[in-house]
Amino acid sequence: MLSINSGRSMVKYRQSIKKGKSVPPDFKYLGSDKPISSIDVKDSTLLLQLLGLVIIRIADNVLELLPKYNDNWEKVATELALISKLNCYRAYVDTALEASKTADPSVLPVLSKVINLWANYVVKEYASSFLKYGLINKDKLTEVEVNIFNNLLPFLRTQIVGLTDAFQLNDFLVNSPLGAYDGDFYNKYFDQINLVNNNNSEYDTVDYKDEILGLLNRPSVDVREFNEKSEEALTKLGK
Repeated sequence: MLSINSGRSMVKYRQSIKKGKSVPPDFKYLGSDKPISSIDVKDSTLLLQLLGLVIIRIADNVLELLPKYNDNWEKVATELALISKLNCYRAYVDTALEASKTADPSVLPVLSKVINLWANYVVKEYASSFLKYGLINKDKLTEVEVNIFNNLLPFLRTQIVGLTDAFQLNDFLVNSPLGAYDGDFYNKYFDQINLVNNNNSEYDTVDYKDEILGLLNRPSVDVREFNEKSEEALTKLGK
């Protein structure tokens, strides 16, 4: 209900802007309805604008539908809830981008990727709305997915334990033995290895196969020491 009420307020803000009236500073972006000529999915600032545009398009759609429903806001409850959600997600990106302007330069390479991942994720998860209003096409959606899976996730994977700690997230989310909740990552890592199918033929071609097999199949200590320390040898030596 709170989400629907929030969306309703935003539609009214959009209506006020179209009438030339002022709105709270946090919602002035609802007046920035100029289309984006070219979208670079790696540019989080452009994606921030894109998130604002989809909210504007949905709000305008609600304003068109309301007269048909005799101004019955309950008929557009789904759209209102969506507007509220997208506004929250946009606020995350906006806040993070502002924070990055004064952040320690050493964290920017990782922080910028986190921001970009979130912005791309929102576009991907709500792709139907972006496609519906012609803000992106299928090719651009493919670019978003490629950026997420081929660029952002592989990079952030190497930083995941540190990021989990930085954002105070539960280590369970990492799904890695290195982030075990109790710190016992040695045993957890060993357990994870044992889950792998060691009978898979691809493991027979590793470079270190001969060294490992040689170590496992080596003779006993007595044989390797030429029985020099056997009980019989020590008796003969008078020890």
